[in-house]
Amino acid sequence: MQITVEKISVLWYTILLHKQKTGRKEGDTVPEKSFDVARNIRMTQELQCQMLSQVAELFTAMHNNASKAEQTELLAKLEISLRLLAGRLGISQDGLSRKAAMTLKAALVQEDVSAWKSDLLTVLHELEET
Repeated sequence: MQITVEKISVLWYTILLHKQKTGRKEGDTVPEKSFDVARNIRMTQELQCQMLSQVAELFTAMHNNASKAEQTELLAKLEISLRLLAGRLGISQDGLSRKAAMTLKAALVQEDVSAWKSDLLTVLHELEET
């Protein structure tokens, strides 16, 4: 797994929030199981908020005719958050890709997607390559 600035930021922010909310300091002990559950819930909520914020940033950037580089950066951040959230929910990256590919295949067979067919096929091929 590649370490990114966003991942470090999420972890650091979560740690700071936990310390502020609980008033805990270095060396304080917390029952491990309750800490893990609470930590997972908080991190999941944080990722949900981040994703909403990132979608809003992307829409604003598109509305303001942002450069392709800026749009790419915003989409990359959103993808990172999506993958982190999937991990928090116990969904593997492979499982996520397989489910997305299955959903695309079903859509291509069942629905009238003629306007999107080439785009959907491109995404499907990319998912199957990974």
